[in-house]
Amino acid sequence: MIINVSFVNVKNKKEAHMKLIPEKRFRTETLGMSPTGFWRLKKAGELPAPITIGRRNFYTHDSILEWLETKKKSSVQTIE
Repeated sequence: MIINVSFVNVKNKKEAHMKLIPEKRFRTETLGMSPTGFWRLKKAGELPAPITIGRRNFYTHDSILEWLETKKKSSVQTIE
């Protein structure tokens, strides 16, 4: 499930429309991690900041892409 959120009266058009991805989907489909491993990364502050709605955590599509890019760049730098 992906939630499309639209905001009214937002100056920045990029912030006007966001795709929110539930934490479980991000953990399982994108990272393929166990709940414990994901919790450790989250606790260490190595994941993008989630958006909490009620008791559920969501991540924006853009924040996930940015986070994956930084991880890709840092892994390439350590190999070189």
